[in-house]
Amino acid sequence: MGSEHPWEGILHLVQSPQQYTGREWNSETGPAGRPSVTLVYPDTYELGMSNFGLAVVRHILLATGRFHVRRAFCPAPDMLSLIRSRNLPWMTLDDPVEASDCDLLAFGIPCEILFPNLVMLLGLAGIPLRSADRDDSHPIVVAGGGGLSNPLPLSPFIDAFYLGDAETGAVSLMDELTGGGSRTDRLARSAAQEGVWVPSMGRRRVRWQRAVRLDPADAPVNQVVPTARIVHDRAVVEIARGCTRGCRFCQATQLARPVRERSVADIESIARRSIASTGWEDAGLLTLSFSDFTDLPALLAAVDGLEKELAVNISRPSLRPDTFVRLAGGSG
Repeated sequence: MGSEHPWEGILHLVQSPQQYTGREWNSETGPAGRPSVTLVYPDTYELGMSNFGLAVVRHILLATGRFHVRRAFCPAPDMLSLIRSRNLPWMTLDDPVEASDCDLLAFGIPCEILFPNLVMLLGLAGIPLRSADRDDSHPIVVAGGGGLSNPLPLSPFIDAFYLGDAETGAVSLMDELTGGGSRTDRLARSAAQEGVWVPSMGRRRVRWQRAVRLDPADAPVNQVVPTARIVHDRAVVEIARGCTRGCRFCQATQLARPVRERSVADIESIARRSIASTGWEDAGLLTLSFSDFTDLPALLAAVDGLEKELAVNISRPSLRPDTFVRLAGGSG
């Protein structure tokens, strides 16, 4: 960090200070001078850097070349206490700027338990908590993610919600919100987009947006390699989205319908490129139900081949007992 960074003098006072220093491998931010977007995961670096949704949104925004993209996370309790006691600003990870110094402050919400953290971070950023109290000097606050099946509790605090898969409309929404006109004009134009709800424009029926297919171009390959310990410290390849089971108690399987699978060839290519780009010796396959993958034998063969060729470990998640028995030749 540079000598003028507000946090430099307190890093020795906190645990895992490297989570606040940035400069990780593959942490490019896109061209300077473009509309700026701060992507916020409203929990600690350890959890946020393990969130695949954040990686996808960051990738599709950077791929356009039209945005300058930064990341920000919720400071851990020890750092948060120091920031408050010393009246320091909440900073982004990628540039030495305040998190609120952007055109769009975009929160990814994976679960409802993080709602209070979002409101707390708005206050930490010095942004009026209620959207009705903001003006053109404030960034537009956007929220999306799987935890927004019911966005109403957050509606007083969010300027615009995007509901659904980011690949289908997140880029067009951010293009609209960083376009010309006043804050009100931009929000009014955005309100007409599918999957977008702008609370200040009144209630309306919004259909959850779903990607028709998992395009290989939307898969994050140049994944950021963390400098601090995180929960899932490995390359990640999403092999399918959705679940054939459709259990009524499972929010993810309801929101992620229908099932969309990548081809084995695409999975192998994405895994190979991700490992080459990151240098990780471990990778993981991401899906709600791995053992329900349609062409599982071919996928297992491809994964075995990659492990031997590249000398890496690739985890296979979510193996259901009933499917395992069937694959093992039992009666199931």
